[in-house]
Amino acid sequence: MASSHLDLHTLGEHIAPAAIALAEAGRDFNQGILERFRRYFPEGGDSAEDRLAPEHHRIYQCVAQTLSWLQPGIDDDEHEARRLVKFYHQILLNAWTKSNRDEGESQTDMNETLRSDVESEIIRLKRRPLEKAPDEPWKPSRTRGVVVGLQTWVSILLPTPPKSGPMSLDDLQQRVRSVGRLRWTSLAPLKLYALDRPDLSINWPDECYPPMGNRVSKGLASLFGLQLGETEIDYGHSLQMHIRLRNLAQRQSGSVRVSIMDINSGLQVLGSASRRR
Repeated sequence: MASSHLDLHTLGEHIAPAAIALAEAGRDFNQGILERFRRYFPEGGDSAEDRLAPEHHRIYQCVAQTLSWLQPGIDDDEHEARRLVKFYHQILLNAWTKSNRDEGESQTDMNETLRSDVESEIIRLKRRPLEKAPDEPWKPSRTRGVVVGLQTWVSILLPTPPKSGPMSLDDLQQRVRSVGRLRWTSLAPLKLYALDRPDLSINWPDECYPPMGNRVSKGLASLFGLQLGETEIDYGHSLQMHIRLRNLAQRQSGSVRVSIMDINSGLQVLGSASRRR
C-alpha cells in the first residue's frame, strides 16, 4: 500500500516558486509604502513636544499612516490622505501631552479618558456631503477600526528607547498585547516602523506576529486553503506559514536577504488579486 503521509519536502519544492514570487512582490510593495510614508513624514521634519523621544514620535507617525490604510481608495486623493494622516497623528500627540501633563491620575483612569477623547474626535468628523472645517478630513468609512486602533496606541506605555538605534520589536509587541487582543490595527504600525528601520525589518524576530488583515488572510487561503481570523491561535498559524515561506524563498535567493515583511506584503498583494477575481 502506498504511503499516504504528506511529503513535506516535495510540498516545499512545489511552493518554493510561489514563495520567491511573494518575496519579490512584497519587496516592491514595501518600497512603495515606505516612500510614501517618508514623503508624509520626513525624518526629523515634523516638530513635536520637546520631551517626546524621537523614536516614540516615529512610532506615532507609523500608527497614523497605517490607520489611514483602512480608508478605501486612500491613494486616490493624496491631499485628503495627508489631511487624514495628520489628523490621526495630532490625536496621538494630544493624548501623549495629556498623559504627561496629568501625571497624578492613575493609568487606568487616564487610559479611559484618552480612549473617550479618541472616540469623540473621530465621531465628530463630518461625512460627505455635509460641510466641514477646511483643515479637517472627512470622517473615515471604517470608523470603528480607526477608533480601536487609536485607542490601543494611546493606552500603550512605550518603552524607553535605547541611546542609539530603534526600539525592540519584541518589547513593543508585548506592550501591544498587554492592552488588548491582537489586531491588524495594533500590529501594522510595527511593520511600518520596522520597514523604516531596515535592520528591524530584515531581522524581524520569528517570535513576533506579522499583521494579518483580510488581504493577507486571503493570500494564505489561496496558497494553503486555510481560513484564518484574528485569534491568537490563527496568528500563530500565520506566523509559522510566514516563516516557512521566507525560508523557502531564502534558499533560492542567494545573497539577497528575504524577510518576513517581504512575505507578509507579498501575501497582501496575492490577497488583493484574489479579491478581484
